[in-house]
Amino acid sequence: PPGVGLVPTGGLPAGATCTVTVVAEEIADADNGDPPDLMVADYTFTFSTPPVAADDSYGPIVGNIPLQVPDGASDLQANDQFMTLTDIRFGPTLETANSTLANGTDAISTVNLGLVVMMPNGAFRYEPAPGFEGTDEFYYQLTSPGGLDTARVQITVEEVIWFVDASAPGAGDGRFHRPYPSLDNLGEFDLDDQDDFIFIYSGSYDGNIVLEAGQRLIGQGHSLAAALSDYGVTLHQFQPAMPGQGTAPVLANTSGNLITLATDNDIRGVTLGGSAGIGINGSNFGTLKVRDVLINRTAQALNLSTGKLDAEFAGVTSSGGMNNIRLVDVNSVNAGDTLVLGGGTLSGATSDAFTVDGGDLSISYSGAILNVGGRQVRIVNKSGGTVTFSNTIDGEGTGVYLNNNPGASFVFTGGVNLDTGGNAAFTATNSGTVTVTGASNTITTRTGTGVNISNTTIGPGGVTFRSVSTNGAPNGIVLSNTGSGGFTISGVGSTDGSGGVIQQSTGAGVSLNNVTNVSLNFMKIVDGRDDGIRGVNVTG
Repeated sequence: PPGVGLVPTGGLPAGATCTVTVVAEEIADADNGDPPDLMVADYTFTFSTPPVAADDSYGPIVGNIPLQVPDGASDLQANDQFMTLTDIRFGPTLETANSTLANGTDAISTVNLGLVVMMPNGAFRYEPAPGFEGTDEFYYQLTSPGGLDTARVQITVEEVIWFVDASAPGAGDGRFHRPYPSLDNLGEFDLDDQDDFIFIYSGSYDGNIVLEAGQRLIGQGHSLAAALSDYGVTLHQFQPAMPGQGTAPVLANTSGNLITLATDNDIRGVTLGGSAGIGINGSNFGTLKVRDVLINRTAQALNLSTGKLDAEFAGVTSSGGMNNIRLVDVNSVNAGDTLVLGGGTLSGATSDAFTVDGGDLSISYSGAILNVGGRQVRIVNKSGGTVTFSNTIDGEGTGVYLNNNPGASFVFTGGVNLDTGGNAAFTATNSGTVTVTGASNTITTRTGTGVNISNTTIGPGGVTFRSVSTNGAPNGIVLSNTGSGGFTISGVGSTDGSGGVIQQSTGAGVSLNNVTNVSLNFMKIVDGRDDGIRGVNVTG
């Protein structure tokens, strides 16, 4: 007959060489009508089957970080079928799948500009292009004596982390293995995009950062792994471990603002220095999250207006700027949230040191507030929240001014020692509740009212000053509609005048209206043009 067809009863192995022997004595002639046509000898032949290359997919992986898949159960050949391979090649497209030998050295560029190096055992390394997010792919081809087959490899890239390391050699491109050496390549007109992470290694950096919407700036002073976890980002098992928490990098600038916010940013684990502009500046900033950030600048620390704040600073020191801290219409993310500013010192502002206008955010500052060109503290129009100062408020300037804060509370526990000349020293009007505690609080003015608490409830802890002294003010002390909380001038021991001297007042030296539990000890009230003490509806 011209040919014989064989139909295997079972599957043949892929990429294998098969040997077939036809035994002559077991072959019979099916046509008995003529002399039999019999095989005179056994017949042996061989054939090979092609390999089977199965498609692969990996991901999601995090952008700007390489994927290193080792030889083993997850490599490219783990789901392929073959016995013997004579050639393994790979390429960026189906048509070029046989372009590059898989030798562990030669690399290809994918259609999305990623880099791939493939080993002959199926292990491979993939480096996504800087800033790439999406699905990238390449192809590989297996060849055996029986033929060839091609498979597609798809890699999904989600989220991007940019890396900055001052100790890095060369220019870098912001990827894990080639970090930027400076802040110059980051900002709204560079490769980094909305919602990206920016990680800054320990070191010193000079420059400015203009964040884009949703970006997260993470310094090595905070755990990068923890920050990623907060956003549900997990590295692929075959991506390298991220740097551990260490010393916070120091960011500084000599011109412009140091960090300019967009919307919904997150800043962690950095120290902000510098001598120019504002440390963190933002308007209509959405929601800002801050953790493990220390500000220590010779210029303004914060200028934030219109947004929500979830922030815990390690400390804030500012010795310059128009204001040291300025917050306008800044609210809490969740009811009861507190802006923790930590310790430090505010001084040297040309206007008010600590100024807040509007918002319901609670605030805690345990640093000192010293000499400034304007008021040490100015808080107006707050609708809620508790503001606590637990360190000294000291020096010259125009004092503490609280006005029109009907739903807010104010607590001063660290000492208030003001000498404001012709300016009012401590004013709390239409401002919810105020508490001042401590044994050494002193007020001294010339023609400015020393203390004015009006239409403001004195809290259960009371308001206590050791002494209040004025000379030529309209009034030395004004208390009006202060609720049931007590007001005390303590003096020192039994020394006459140690509670202060109020003299030459143009109105009543001490004016009391609808108040309770007022105790004035060892004061001198002399030489006034009106009543020394005038009281209306005074109880307790």
